[in-house]
Amino acid sequence: AGASGRGWLKRRTTLRPDLRAAMALEEAGELLEAARVFEYAGEHAQAAALRVEIARSLPDRAARIDVLREGCARIPGEGPEAQFLHAALAEMLLAEADTVSDPAARRGALLEAARALEEADHGSEAGEIYEELGLLTRAAAAYERGGDVTRLELVLAVLEHKEHHDAALRGLEGMVDDALASGRRAEAHALLLERGVEELRLGPLAGDP
Repeated sequence: AGASGRGWLKRRTTLRPDLRAAMALEEAGELLEAARVFEYAGEHAQAAALRVEIARSLPDRAARIDVLREGCARIPGEGPEAQFLHAALAEMLLAEADTVSDPAARRGALLEAARALEEADHGSEAGEIYEELGLLTRAAAAYERGGDVTRLELVLAVLEHKEHHDAALRGLEGMVDDALASGRRAEAHALLLERGVEELRLGPLAGDP
C-alpha cells in the first residue's frame, strides 16, 4: 500500500500546476473552486461531475440551478460533459417549474429547461415543453432535431392550419378597410361580424409570439 501511495504521489507531482491546484482544492472541500480550476484547465469531465455533485448537495434549489447554469456557460460545445450538465440543469429547472406559483416564473423555468434539453440532445423532450408553451415553430425544430417524426408531422399540420387561418383573417381585414374607405359602412359591419364568426369557429390557435 505504501509503494502504491508513493507511486500516486509521484504521478501527482508530474501533473501541471493548475491540475495540482484543482486537486488540492477538491481535497480541501472547496469543490466549486476546484470545478472552476478544472474547467480552466480543460478537464471538463471532472468539472462537470463535481458541479453535479455540488448541486445535489445544496439545500436551496436556486443555488443548485446557479451552479449548473454557470457550468453550462463555462463548458462550451456539444461534447458529453456539456450535454451531461445541460441535462442536469433541465432536471432542476423542471422541478422548479413544478413548485413555483407565479405563471411568468413557471414559463421562464420551462423555457430555459427546454433550451437546456436541446443542448443535451434531448430534442423530443424539449419539443414537448415548447408545444406546451405554444411555441410550435420551436417545437417543430426540436422534434426534427430529436428525430421524432410523428410529433413533428402533427405540429407542422397545426402550423399549416394556423397559416391558412391567419391568411383568411388578413383577407377579411383588407376587405373591411376597403369598405370603410369607400363609405360602405353596412358592408364593413357585415364583414366584421363574419370575422367574429370565423374566430369562434376556428378558435384560438397556438403559435410562436
